[in-house]
Amino acid sequence: MVYDTISGRSQYAQNNIEGAVWPYTKGITNQTTNVQVNNIWPGAPSNPLVPITSLAGNSPNPVVASSPWLAASFVNAPNYNDARSQQYNLQLQQQLTTSTIFSVGYAGSKTDRLNFTGRVNASPVASTDTTPALAIDALKLIPWASPSWNYSSCTGYANYNALLVQFQKRFSQSLSTIASYTWSKCMDNSSGLFNAENGTGGGSVVQNYFNPSNAYGVCAYNIPNYFTWSTNYSLPFGHGQRWLNHGVSSYVFGGVRMNYVFQIRSGQPYNLTVGGDPAHISDSVSPLLPMA
Repeated sequence: MVYDTISGRSQYAQNNIEGAVWPYTKGITNQTTNVQVNNIWPGAPSNPLVPITSLAGNSPNPVVASSPWLAASFVNAPNYNDARSQQYNLQLQQQLTTSTIFSVGYAGSKTDRLNFTGRVNASPVASTDTTPALAIDALKLIPWASPSWNYSSCTGYANYNALLVQFQKRFSQSLSTIASYTWSKCMDNSSGLFNAENGTGGGSVVQNYFNPSNAYGVCAYNIPNYFTWSTNYSLPFGHGQRWLNHGVSSYVFGGVRMNYVFQIRSGQPYNLTVGGDPAHISDSVSPLLPMA
């Protein structure tokens, strides 16, 4: 059993520091100095940096939101826990000859307490485009608050199953090769972290926070097929070898090896995202902001 105590820690801390607290302001983070101007990055001769000593204590643009209910920020569940994974494997190995080994095995894992982040204050059900905004408000947990809060809990889950096949052959004391193949599948209901650090191939985000099973599918990092072939060859130089087996040269060139690794694998899923609010789960308070 493995506990992951560092996954997404930077984003988790940022969620707490920059959470939906009113009267909340990012202060220096919201300042207008040391930012890109006319496509010129800060630090360039025409856009010099302002020293932090000039910023400390000044908090440029400390603009406080006009209402505590309009924030579109990140918040964490008070009982948020570290991810937990149970991993297991079984392997059968057969020596075919004195120099050949074949093995077949299974590896799997069951993971829970993964990050599960979604729009907790949006409507839990879709509406038609003719539904009045006030009617959508009534479906929200807090009708008068923004629907764009990202609420993070540790209710995500995943599983992984794989078939492992390997062939090893030693041709001589100097030459050996290993070929291995993995056929696997990973399924989960949340491949990203906090709707900000998502899976590869596009935004891997939760569509409906209130229906976790609806988000269950192939992991954003799923690689079904993975083949690896490696060969290692020890050059016949050095003590006890055919050439350069004595003197200084035996120490300089002895033990030199050549090897290569060939890998080919399936691609990872490509996730499509749709902007706006096609399900009409926003409201009259503020529009639904796009996922981070």
